[in-house]
Amino acid sequence: MTVSIDAGRDDRYAHPWLAELVFALDARLRHRHQVIEYTADPDCILRVHMSRSEYSFALADGTQVRPGDRILNLHLWNEHIPAVPTAGPTIAWARCFHQHLVRSIRRLAGYCAARAELDDVVAIGANLVQATRQQRAQLISIMRRFGFESLREPERGCDSAHLEEPLRRLGENILISAMVLVQNPVVFRPDSLWRVRTPVFVSRTALIARFGAPHYSPTVRSAEPA
Repeated sequence: MTVSIDAGRDDRYAHPWLAELVFALDARLRHRHQVIEYTADPDCILRVHMSRSEYSFALADGTQVRPGDRILNLHLWNEHIPAVPTAGPTIAWARCFHQHLVRSIRRLAGYCAARAELDDVVAIGANLVQATRQQRAQLISIMRRFGFESLREPERGCDSAHLEEPLRRLGENILISAMVLVQNPVVFRPDSLWRVRTPVFVSRTALIARFGAPHYSPTVRSAEPA
């Protein structure tokens, strides 16, 4: 699962039957991948799941991430994303989304600082999904404001697991497109099946130092170990 900013939820669906199917599939996938809510704050628009790094990389603050290190991956909490107006995204909508994102990141910093079982988490990452170069630049610019750095994924090998990756991503793109279609059809793009991804990361230390620890609120449940 991935992060894309064009999938807010509205209670008035143009395709109710499709919405029911899409949300049921999304819930099943969240359960399978142990994606959890780290706060009960209704204004939080992010969820997380625990994973392990598949490759080595270094961050600007000197943090070294090695294969097997534990990382928290971010996912959008689609039900909490402000609905895009019928006429399309506006400055007011963008401001509202940004306020929710700031609040979510602050809650995340508090969550990471407050839970001892997360002390070995090296970094927090997100897989940004975009359909155009302009969207890629916008998303990277937004995440940089929170200390996230964009990385280039390493070259994949030719083993069966890596050969299956294009099919897995196509499946993700289909699900994302379906969610956009039922939640915000005004921003649906026919070329969204060919979205590309940009991984971004910030170290756990840098996140807590930047946003502090006092912004913690009770969690729904803790992240599962990976």
